[in-house]
Amino acid sequence: MDPSRRTIDSGTETTVADDTLVDTRDDFGGFDDQTGEYTVGPAGDYHLSAAVEWSPKLDGGTIHQSAITVDHAPRVHRYNQVAGTSSSASFVTEHVSKTLYGLGSGEVISISVIQDTGKTIDLAGDQTSTYLTIDKVG
Repeated sequence: MDPSRRTIDSGTETTVADDTLVDTRDDFGGFDDQTGEYTVGPAGDYHLSAAVEWSPKLDGGTIHQSAITVDHAPRVHRYNQVAGTSSSASFVTEHVSKTLYGLGSGEVISISVIQDTGKTIDLAGDQTSTYLTIDKVG
């Protein structure tokens, strides 16, 4: 298997946990590249952005969801149902972002995904296509 891809089983919620999500800058040392989880250091307000690239492109009628979770509970998500296959693209990218106010020290942030194609699908695993960005803004 290509090490830059992560296989997602159908019908299973999966935390995106690859070292490919790691950026070279982690000001608070909170990211665990083995679990894909970021543990909040200083309490405060954080802006989160995430992107997930599904590859190959999902077929018409399938449902897929990407979510930013805090302590394993979705705080913002993108839910899609692919209506057709008219696009010639070989992938689908979802983006979610939100500012979360009042996060406490020790809360855990991650990206989770789920899809219902009935087969396994890959996520692209480089930092330009599947990523989590966390900025402390207050």
